[in-house]
Amino acid sequence: MTLLELSGVTRSFASGRKARVVAVDDANFTIAPGESVGLVGESGSGKSTLSRLICGLTPPEHGVIRLKGAPVTAPTRAVQMVFQSADEALNPAFTIARNIAVGLGLSNGSATKEVAEVAAQVGLSPELLPRLPHQLSGGQQARAGIARALIAQPELLLLDEPTAALDVSVQALVLKLIERLRQETGCATLLVSHDLDVVRLMCERVLVMYRGRIVETGPIEQIIEAPKHPYTRMLVASMPGKAREERIVLPSTAPQITANACHFRDRCPLATDICARSRPQLTDVSAGHAVACHHAGGADHPVSESVEC
Repeated sequence: MTLLELSGVTRSFASGRKARVVAVDDANFTIAPGESVGLVGESGSGKSTLSRLICGLTPPEHGVIRLKGAPVTAPTRAVQMVFQSADEALNPAFTIARNIAVGLGLSNGSATKEVAEVAAQVGLSPELLPRLPHQLSGGQQARAGIARALIAQPELLLLDEPTAALDVSVQALVLKLIERLRQETGCATLLVSHDLDVVRLMCERVLVMYRGRIVETGPIEQIIEAPKHPYTRMLVASMPGKAREERIVLPSTAPQITANACHFRDRCPLATDICARSRPQLTDVSAGHAVACHHAGGADHPVSESVEC
């Protein structure tokens, strides 16, 4: 059974008077009910735009997004997002109770029973509910943001770097909370993160995104242990514990995208003429593992470069 399905989803934005930047380019993937999926890639790879498309906050230019078979054309309570910075996502003029009630489409905080129940579920004590966001710690704000999303009883929870602004000790607590809530509620999760260690801890499957395109997808352990796309190999080489000499930072300026070419070719140590003439499509290399690379089936090449997200 499929919960979420993206078919040929594309979205671009104007840049200057004539040029357009393609933020999401022909995205195709599914998420099953209750599944935990990670989405990784450099800043600017299109992860946030893809999240907004799935939530119905931004319409796709091409393609279709379906939730349980029905097209997503507007925000729905069945898909909720936990934003990166809870202190910015919460309304500073609303109490915590009122902020949580917004998840039900209410701005007056009238759903007292529902708010109290979900607050207890995420570990927020009752005395915190009348307070304003700035009166809470970072971890408490994060819990309030999760509560606002959960109160709508979503079937898919989008987590946009939910622990990025938190101390390391608090990050672990919030991640454990998210995993516990996923198990208890049965909702699926899509975790957007720069941290492959976090994705490895939280997710069953991962999507690797580069300049708007999904370039590799598969079970998280398989992607970490045997990445096939050169870009994925560079991301894995950037994980903590890798030898520093392996971590060469690539130039921050990216090449111009050509419609019928590999987006990664100008940064790729394996690029050949075919990469400039033909755009690779996602192709299965094993059960559940697909990669978009002309050279994924070749000999095993050592990683000589990596990226810092």
